[in-house]
Amino acid sequence: MKKIVFFFISLASCYFVMAQNVGIGTKKPRFPLNFSSALGEKISLSDDGNAGFNNFGIGVQSGLLQIHSDSVNHDIVFGFGSTDNLTERFRFKGNGNLGIGVANPDRTIDVKGRIRLRNAGGGGAVVLFSDSLNSAIQAVLGLQNDSTIGLTAYTSTYNGYGISMNTYTGNVGIKYGTPKVPLSFEPSLGPKISLRPAADGSMGAGFGVDGNRLQIYTDDPNGRVAFGYQQNSSIDNGTRGFLERFAVAANGALLLMNNAGTAGQFLTSNGPSNAAGWGAKKRNSPIKLINTETITIDANDKTDYRIPGLVVANTGNNMINLPSGSYMVDIGVEVESVTCFSCPPSEISVSILDNSYSGDSYYHYYIKNGERKFIKARKIVSATNPSPANAIYVHIQLIKGPQIRAGSTDANASPNYMIYEKLN
Repeated sequence: MKKIVFFFISLASCYFVMAQNVGIGTKKPRFPLNFSSALGEKISLSDDGNAGFNNFGIGVQSGLLQIHSDSVNHDIVFGFGSTDNLTERFRFKGNGNLGIGVANPDRTIDVKGRIRLRNAGGGGAVVLFSDSLNSAIQAVLGLQNDSTIGLTAYTSTYNGYGISMNTYTGNVGIKYGTPKVPLSFEPSLGPKISLRPAADGSMGAGFGVDGNRLQIYTDDPNGRVAFGYQQNSSIDNGTRGFLERFAVAANGALLLMNNAGTAGQFLTSNGPSNAAGWGAKKRNSPIKLINTETITIDANDKTDYRIPGLVVANTGNNMINLPSGSYMVDIGVEVESVTCFSCPPSEISVSILDNSYSGDSYYHYYIKNGERKFIKARKIVSATNPSPANAIYVHIQLIKGPQIRAGSTDANASPNYMIYEKLN
């Protein structure tokens, strides 16, 4: 009978304990397992009895839940499965490194796989970088828009990303947010690329833009800007291997194959298969035409006359082969005004014309009554072979005044002449 009574008392006690919260260090537990509000260790999962009370467990400090191992050499792992068959997902090393999918992380955060940063709604996803003292944010890496990622300083005067890259095209902008080519700079004047900065950090040798000029420059007053090609084999064996073909020195001198030539020489082409070279200008021999014919123009005759004999043409009675090009033309014509004591001086116009009558040169002269004057003039004309064919003419016209005679007026007169020389 006593055994039966004891059984029912024990059963009732078990029911009471199972139906109530359990308190450890507290008389009024409010949760299935409740510890006291005192700070310190709460649960030890493994304790080897060391004097320092280091253990695998859980503790609480002011505002802090602690989950800890017993040593810097031991880790905390999160995963799924069981103790004997655990699939690891996170590992917190005792030295502070975090491994995600990495069992032995050797960096503060060591990830196997991809990291995704999502837009939080208040702005694009960004990564912030602090200064060396961790006292201020110095830089921001983030999305400028849905297609462009950028890196910029983190300041109150921020006005756009310092470096931007379009992730679809790969185009990069430096202080320019919408690059349309592989590398773009902000649309401002000044230095752009420094290939070798000076000792003080200034521009040195490089590229710049000023006004409508692209600038390529060296920082050495004795230097040069060179064009050539690189021998890859020379790079492999430790030398720079650049072969210069053309250069502009800082003082303005031109160098061809590292040769500046001599004063008065010209740069000449030797065809597509050979290097250009320095050479003296080969002048064409001038050709001189002489004529002793005369032409008389009356006082009221305003016709524009061609001076006899002073014509070079590919057609007509005086046909001369005149290849297309530019010509230096010198002329000399003797003109005499008739004697008329009551008349004003004769005003005449002498012109040198090409076959198109474009860009004509007119020279005006005044000749006193009874005066004889030998007129000289010079002009560069272009024979470009339009229709009609190439030609050079010399014309004379009486603007006003008494009668004139043009040409060799007597045995003592100088003959009319034209000297022409092809320039190119």
